[in-house]
Order: sequence, then structure tokens, then C-alpha cells
Amino acid sequence: MDERSSFVGATVAGRYLLEQLIPGGADNTNVLAARDTRGSVPVVVRLVTVDSLVGWGRAATAAEAVEGFQQHLLSVAGVQHPVLVAPLDWGEVSIAGTAHLFVVTERLAGTSVRELLDRGRRLTPSQALVIGIDVCR
Repeated sequence: MDERSSFVGATVAGRYLLEQLIPGGADNTNVLAARDTRGSVPVVVRLVTVDSLVGWGRAATAAEAVEGFQQHLLSVAGVQHPVLVAPLDWGEVSIAGTAHLFVVTERLAGTSVRELLDRGRRLTPSQALVIGIDVCR
């Protein structure tokens, strides 16, 4: 059984109900549409296995990977920018017996640039300019 199939329907941190896999993300990351059961707010949950972070950066052990992950999120949580989505919550969770780290962010409405391009749609020069300016802010 594919590990990803165990994500949908699982609850993370006792409050985030995982509803649907979202295509994309890094090789070691699973991105899911979810719902915060406290208020029924739509969110996105990103899951990465702890083991996949060992050896990445300076993490030689699982404990160092978790500590580095938490330090990184603490520094990112303080950054406010119009084109960045701030983390709402993060932590550790076990799903189907595998240790994962998770990050929760707000779920934005609309379509991503990747989804537009994957559907074969091309951006007009003015659309590309607007996106480029937003990215450079």
C-alpha cells in the first residue's frame, strides 16, 4: 500500500483533518489540503519524514533534524511579506507508524502558476510581469 494513501482521513495534532493530496512539492514532501477542525478553516499541511532530513544540512541524527526544522520555522514565523504564506502551526506526528514533521499554512484560493502551466496555458507578458514583480518584492 502506498504510504500517501494513509494520509487522507488522518488527523494531525488532534485538529487538522487531511482531506486531499495536492500535486507538487519536493520529492520528500507531501502537501495536503486539510481542514482545521477548530472553526472548520481550510489549511494546507506539508508533511516530511524525519528520516528524509537526516544528512540534510547539518543534521546527523533524527533529533538534530527535528531541532533544525523547529529552529528554521521559528525564524520564518517572524517574517511578514505580502507574497509569503506564514506558518500557522508545526510539529511532529506519527502517521502509519512513520515519524513526520508537519507545517500548517493558510490555504489560498485560486490556481497556482504551476497548475496553469501544467494545463498547457501560457501566461501573457503582462501576467508574467505581475508575477515577476510580486516575486521580487
